[in-house]
Amino acid sequence: MAVRGIYSDLEKKMLETFEKDSESREGWSKPATGMEAAFNLAGSPHVTAAMVQEYGVSNDPWNPFWHDAAWATASRWGGLIAHPWFAADRFKPLEKMLESPRGLFLTFYLMGHDLEIYQPIRPGDTIRAWLKRPTLEDVTDPNGKEPRRFHYIDVWTEMFNQRDECIFSLKQYIDITIYEGAPKADKWLPDYGYTPQELEYLAQIYETEKPRGSHVRFWEDVNVGDLLPPVTTGPTPPANLIAPPPPKPGEVPKRVFPRPVEPTGGPIMFGYIPDRKTGLWYPTQGGRHNSDRAAQFEGGPRAWIYNYVSRGIMCRCVTNWMGDDAFMCKFGWRHIWRTPLGDTLIAHGKIIRKYIENAEHLVDIRLWCLNLRGTITDMATTTLKLLSREDPFPNYPKVINR
Repeated sequence: MAVRGIYSDLEKKMLETFEKDSESREGWSKPATGMEAAFNLAGSPHVTAAMVQEYGVSNDPWNPFWHDAAWATASRWGGLIAHPWFAADRFKPLEKMLESPRGLFLTFYLMGHDLEIYQPIRPGDTIRAWLKRPTLEDVTDPNGKEPRRFHYIDVWTEMFNQRDECIFSLKQYIDITIYEGAPKADKWLPDYGYTPQELEYLAQIYETEKPRGSHVRFWEDVNVGDLLPPVTTGPTPPANLIAPPPPKPGEVPKRVFPRPVEPTGGPIMFGYIPDRKTGLWYPTQGGRHNSDRAAQFEGGPRAWIYNYVSRGIMCRCVTNWMGDDAFMCKFGWRHIWRTPLGDTLIAHGKIIRKYIENAEHLVDIRLWCLNLRGTITDMATTTLKLLSREDPFPNYPKVINR
């Protein structure tokens, strides 16, 4: 077991590699290429209408504001603006996990993100991301009986548009555990079986969900303690398998058969994983988010959903409620419990604060995801700017005073 601040030779090697690599990761982010670009990261700094619409459809097809240009043109914005999570998913700098040497095994838990949005992002904008140096904090339990743990802040960035305005900031929080040898898998969770009554309950939430749209929600009409209509997703399906990008036109791909390589930590998305009892190798089938075998190899109970599913329905709970004319200024979420494939999440929200700051009419909302096993899996807090009846609406050019 590990002692906080005292490291083995292998751990020292890992930390030295991290420090050297961190020095090169500070500064302007370069466009994604190759495999990284296949993970939905922008290969170009230019925002196009197609990118905004494609992201809107994939994240919230039921709300036309995020992808219907004619609908958005009739709003106070006069045209398309990007979904609140657009910049975080399409323009964030490349994330990178610690490199664990053979003899150590790394697992990680994505704890969440903090984002702030200062200006709307529109087609025609150019986005540059300034990456701050990642940080690593040893939080190993002082009792000396637990494995090594680190708090890791990665993808710590601020984004600027073509007018050199800071439009967006993002922090990503990760909890890393280092094992000497293979981690033990968590207790196995059975598939969740639904009663007909539960499925009908979920159907009612799903089919009655409706965005507020162009009906303005004024700040004066909101009260602390108000509840947001819940939204749901599920039963959650396996993620799409992630495949390498195809060759460029005119290129002939090489015939290279992937050989097994001993994995030293997750995420193990490609290649093979060994069965520790038999020594046989099995394809990962897309890793921890598709394969129970891959998830258990990393110490998880079974395959679990991507983080964007739970954070996405919490965000949708808010954007449904706020309508087309509000503006999301902040969204910070934390992951509490992994959601197995096949489970269902229901996002809830409650107004916890209503205030005026810098002449802006703001509300804070607490959000949480609840599954049918009775577990809160994720929580978030968001800040919205609402229009006030005192504003010179509809010809009101100011966005936020930040």
